[in-house]
Amino acid sequence: MSSERLWVQPGMNVFGADGEYVGQVKQVRERDFVVSRPRHRDIAIPRDAVREALTSEQRLELGISSKEVDQMGWENEPTNPPAGHLPSGQETIAEGRRVADLMVQALDVVSPDQAVRTAQTRLGGEARLSLIVVEGERPVGIVRWREIMGLAGEDAERPVREFMVREFPHLTPSQTITEALAHLNEFEDQLSGIDYLPVVDEEERLVGEIPAMALAHAEQRAVVVEEAADLGLRSGMTVVGAAGKKLGTVSELIRDTMTGELAGFVVAHGLLGRKHKRLTPEVIDRVEGDTVVLKIDAREFNLLTDIEAQS
Repeated sequence: MSSERLWVQPGMNVFGADGEYVGQVKQVRERDFVVSRPRHRDIAIPRDAVREALTSEQRLELGISSKEVDQMGWENEPTNPPAGHLPSGQETIAEGRRVADLMVQALDVVSPDQAVRTAQTRLGGEARLSLIVVEGERPVGIVRWREIMGLAGEDAERPVREFMVREFPHLTPSQTITEALAHLNEFEDQLSGIDYLPVVDEEERLVGEIPAMALAHAEQRAVVVEEAADLGLRSGMTVVGAAGKKLGTVSELIRDTMTGELAGFVVAHGLLGRKHKRLTPEVIDRVEGDTVVLKIDAREFNLLTDIEAQS
């Protein structure tokens, strides 16, 4: 089985072989991953228990049924720091990062009065799980693929407002990652099936969106920042996404002028490498030889603004 099929990421939904929902990946470790379950204690599932990982659908399928999961002895409390806690010495790094650092442009939204069929087309075309519903300039809901995927005929002509989630978190660019995670915890299971969250200004107007996966990675990213200097990054290395697709090449390293530590790197991409995106070390999952593997996939990479567009 290819590494892509066994790719496990925080935020993925876990299902048993019987198709029943088990929980959501909260943390990924070397040999297992921690799964948060509704109304149950967290469990640590071994990687070899995964039958298939459907990256585009953010879905993991186990080789056993959901009922058998409770019989495997995985229910013991995992030896992980509590949710929202970072290893000693790394709190400052996490607290210094803000929602604005992970925010991307909201390229596609839907209005509450548009037909469900329109949302179906957009979700299918973008391979997304949800769309932000905007009235005027303000987000008023989120429509999820799972609520509308089976609608057809006259039902598909009904307005999006009849199916949208009306209670959802509103994040702001100035919020720290720690504050954003604490805010998300207030919604718990209501965020299931939502892959992008709205970011608003002081007047509640939509200014962007943030991949839920990016926030799910936030606790682990502080560790990457600390180890960035030892990654061996250099110009000319091939950059690939989480699913293994080539995204471009490293064209420049950016170091802190005071400490000399790696602060970011530039990826040349597009036709003849004429376009460039600046990334932070936190998006790096690992370096294998001359290849840099990112935690984000090609879709998330393409949503990042090119440097030229910022000048």
